[in-house]
Amino acid sequence: MDAFFQWLSGNIIATTTFMFAIGVFVLIFAIAFVQGREISFWPPKIGPKSDNTDKSQKLSKSERYLKFEWSNEIVVDRSRLAEAASIDWMAVSMNKTLKIFEGEIANCLKNGGHIRLLLVDPESITPGILAKLGDKHTSAEDIVFYINDTLNKVIQLHEEDRNYKLEVRYITGQPPHRLMIVNRTLDKGYIRLRWVVTPSARKVPTVVFSKEKDPKLNDFFDFMVEQFEEYWQKAKVVEIDKLSKQHRAKQSM
Repeated sequence: MDAFFQWLSGNIIATTTFMFAIGVFVLIFAIAFVQGREISFWPPKIGPKSDNTDKSQKLSKSERYLKFEWSNEIVVDRSRLAEAASIDWMAVSMNKTLKIFEGEIANCLKNGGHIRLLLVDPESITPGILAKLGDKHTSAEDIVFYINDTLNKVIQLHEEDRNYKLEVRYITGQPPHRLMIVNRTLDKGYIRLRWVVTPSARKVPTVVFSKEKDPKLNDFFDFMVEQFEEYWQKAKVVEIDKLSKQHRAKQSM
């Protein structure tokens, strides 16, 4: 797998084609799911639409149960984060997001919430691949800096209260999407799913839904939770407590 990513890192056309194909694949299956089709991820298969309702009725259901938008900004119900029992994030660095929701994240941790961050491994070749897909102002060094800056913030939170339930793990490849799952095990679960695009893209296709308002999508919600868990279990553990001790040792020198 590392050899494959190494090959991608040296072939910008192949890299762009590969990431575009992943985005199209996820988008097609998400739309098929909302339309009520039977889907199979392996082997890939999409079944026909149900004939129980006419086309106009199906459209109204999709509009009612699924919010789709083009967005450059992170628009999230902040109260959900502050009061959450759990928040799972999958992203490249979380650098911008962590700063935007700093207050809500702190409140979530103080209230006993469990936060997990799944980020790109700064020591892998992925930052270099992402830099080649980005604009001229983004380098691999910039991406590594953003990831490490997030890690430093996590260490600061850990030192504020070592009982905070805050975990970080690294994946070696490009995240298949940008994902936030709030309250993954509760009926008031909430998901914000952003498709993978090139870092310089001006628009980001985004889907937002919640279990209490969008019951028709509960199976999709559970699927995304399972996907996150699979990535989480295979990801490299970041030893926050160990890094925190090293940080304190440096300060005392």
